[in-house]
Amino acid sequence: FRHWLPLAFVPAVSGTAWVVSGVPLLALMVQTGQTALSITVRYALAVVPGVFYGAIVWWSYNAKRFTPKFRRLWVSCMALSIVFAISANPNRTLYFLIPDSFVPWVHVSLTRQWQHSSAAQQVIRTVPPDASVSATTYLIPPLSSRRAIIRLPLLQFKDDRGEVRTVDYLAADLWQLQQYQVAFKEERDTLRRLVPLIEQTIADSSYGLRAVQDGVVLLQKGVASDATALANWTQYRKELGAMVDRVS
Repeated sequence: FRHWLPLAFVPAVSGTAWVVSGVPLLALMVQTGQTALSITVRYALAVVPGVFYGAIVWWSYNAKRFTPKFRRLWVSCMALSIVFAISANPNRTLYFLIPDSFVPWVHVSLTRQWQHSSAAQQVIRTVPPDASVSATTYLIPPLSSRRAIIRLPLLQFKDDRGEVRTVDYLAADLWQLQQYQVAFKEERDTLRRLVPLIEQTIADSSYGLRAVQDGVVLLQKGVASDATALANWTQYRKELGAMVDRVS
């Protein structure tokens, strides 16, 4: 429905749209996993192009139907789809305009996000381009040029030879999780998992703290913790408080 609306529901009557988008949609529906039908991942890449292509083909054979009355209807559909897109705030794209939650209040200003982004870039800039990394969701895109990158809390991956290896660096944006954990269970659960993981890796010396800045934490395998980073982590851990204590 959300993709038919800006096209005035033309794909619903386009046989080409059903054929071109139906096959990949069927392939996605038989898959398992939480992201199989994610509107922002596989679905957008595999299904949406077929929907729009089908609309183009339909209009190529039905140009005479493009009357002034239908043109006004189409404009109304596009305007309505824009309203829905803004109000839905997909992937928190419009976080600086629309609060992510009203009760409780969760809103990050654009200037604060820019400030945090600058701090995050300073921290992850020290990760070598050939190093393997495990990172939280919002740090994966700027680190994605690495050959091996996985999502925290995973620490191991299979390399090109099929050998299991432990990543060289851990990069966690705890500040991002901290902002949203009060209203969203996913962020809250992730924060509760990552803080004990970081503390455990420091305690057993498998990873050492290299930097802690504005809630962005960087650890490196097989090195001693930097004294300044360790002091910053101790202070930040106090700020997090009981929200990240282990739960049974």
